[in-house]
This record gives sequence, C-alpha cells and structure tokens, in this order.
Amino acid sequence: MKKFSTGSPGPHSSTEHKTTPSIVHKHDNEERRSCRHGVTAVSQAKMTGRRWTDGAGKTDRFELMRALERDWSVQCALMVRLLWAVRRSAAALLVRVNKPAAGAQTLHLPVQQHIQLYSQVRRLSSPVRMPEINMDNLDEKQVQLLAEMCILIDDNDRKIGADSKKNCHLNSNIDKGLLHRAFSVFLFNSEEKLLLQQRSEAKITFPGCYTNTCCSHPLHTASELEEQDAIGVRRAAQRRLQAELGIPTEQVPPEEMTYLTRIHYKAQSDGIWGEHEIDYILFMQKDVDLNPDPNEIQSHCYVSKEELKEILEKAKRKELEITPWFSLIAETFLFKWWDNLHNLKKFIDHERIHRIHNALVAHH
Repeated sequence: MKKFSTGSPGPHSSTEHKTTPSIVHKHDNEERRSCRHGVTAVSQAKMTGRRWTDGAGKTDRFELMRALERDWSVQCALMVRLLWAVRRSAAALLVRVNKPAAGAQTLHLPVQQHIQLYSQVRRLSSPVRMPEINMDNLDEKQVQLLAEMCILIDDNDRKIGADSKKNCHLNSNIDKGLLHRAFSVFLFNSEEKLLLQQRSEAKITFPGCYTNTCCSHPLHTASELEEQDAIGVRRAAQRRLQAELGIPTEQVPPEEMTYLTRIHYKAQSDGIWGEHEIDYILFMQKDVDLNPDPNEIQSHCYVSKEELKEILEKAKRKELEITPWFSLIAETFLFKWWDNLHNLKKFIDHERIHRIHNALVAHH
C-alpha cells in the first residue's frame, strides 16, 4: 500500500521529488496536513463548499480523480493502522491475564479430569436450587429440615457435591439420576429383639410406614463427610438416634456401631417425593433409654424374628405399610445377619454395593 509522507523530503530523497507537475494544486499542502488527522483535501472541500479547480479556476478532472484516489488510500491506511492497534492491545491484554503469578505452578490434567473437576466445583459453588413445590400442607418442622445439605455421590459412592434434602427427594431430580448417601440403623436390645419405629404422619416421605430403628442421611459437614471406616456416617447415625428416638448420645457411640455393607435402591413415595440412596447398613446391640420425638415417630416397639415375619406378612396383605428399604433388607439379608448377631464380622463387605432397584414398589 502507498505510504503517504507528511513532512519535507529527507536528505536521501531523489531529485525527482523536486519536480513539480505541470498543474500545481493550491490545496496540496492543506491535503498533506489534513491527512495527519484523517481528513483529506477532498473531504475538506466538501465540508467548506469549495470546488476543486486548477490555477485558472477551471475544474481539472484528472487532478480530481487523483485526489479521490489519495482520499480512499488514506482512509484505508488509517483503518489498517487502527485494526493493528486494536489487535496489539488485545494481545497485550491476553498476555497479562494469562501470565501466571510469581511462584505459581501449572496443573495439567487429562480432559476427563478437567470435566469431573469442573462438575464438582460447579455443584459445590452453585446456590441451592429449589423447584417450586406447593408445601402449604406439609409439616412446618419437616419443611425446615428440607434445607439440610445431603452428600451427592455417583453410582460408586464417590462424593461429587452437595444439594438440599428437598432436591434430593424430588422425583423429578431422581429421574435425572440424582443420588445421595444415607444410612439405616438396626438396634437390638439384650434380648436380641429389634427396635422398630412407625414414622409419623408429619414425615414428607413414607409417612405412617413401619421401618427399622433409624433411617436418615449424613450431612455435607466436615465431621460427617469423613469416610475412613465410615466414621462420618456413624456420627450421623448417633446424631439422628438422639434427634428421633431421644437416645442419649453417650449410649450410642459411633465406635460401637458395626458397618456391614451398602445397598443402592430407588423408590417413589408419591408423585412428587421419593428416595434414591446408597444406604449404609449399621448394626448395634445395646439397651438404651428412649424418648421419641412425636414429630418424627408415631410409635415404636421391640420385635422378635417371628413377630417381624408376621409384620411382613401383614404388609403383603396391605394391612399395614412398611418402607421400601426396610422391606428390601428384610427380604434379602436381615434374618441371616440377625442369626449371627454375635458373629457379624464374616458378613462385613465394604467393597460391594448391592443394587436392588427392581425389587421396590412405589408407596401408595
């Protein structure tokens, strides 16, 4: 592209530069000066109303065309310079933004780990999402508990984030695969009878159903997130035994609970609420003091093996209702474990997760 000079010829200019055209335009100097500001002589003439003429006052078409060409070339040159300036500024900005701080180390992760890391950060940093559900007819205390943060996990029980108890129990989220960590406690007394409870009618999921001693969730807190020997889950069980049944915490220390195995199940309570959990099975034998919270528990009793079998038969005849997870455990593992209450070590299996979704029927 033609480069325009804005000053006097340099010392190395040829003598051809001193040769003047046959027609000298009286606005040439004005044009050169105006080019510095992006305005050519032609543009000035348009603004001032002056005509482009030769020395005799006649319009010179040849010179007019040359001026128009110069006008277009100047504008193009200025545009190119402007674009280059913008590009340099943008490049400099990117360099400053991407430049690591002094002493910083760059962590290189495979693409899949990047995706997993982003997913975890996004879940942990996102605000709690609570879909609009009409809860006017629900118990006020139970609604408050829906804000508790449960531990989100993948199908292999690996932590991937946290979400509210409400979101974890909505069928709309469960259908999308939302899965959380839970536990089920089976507490036996010195007579080897199992403590059962009947859930209160205030409960949002499976109200009025009979179930095992205590069923709940570890929360997304430092003490209950700890996974070594499932200590976080056992601490959560101690907390809920006190909250639901009024058992003093010193009577149910976590180290006296036996963590047997895990069960992955899914079940609907109604059209809105349900369960999708990996459930830690905890056994304990001890005589304890009871002071149940009526907002949590409608009734409770100790049962023998024969009495529990009668309850299961009544449930099959629709004479009473039991929770799906309790029905699942009772029909698969419970009586075998119960028969070996003093020799449970041979049943401990922390590697396997028993997956028995299809055995469950929705509660009505």
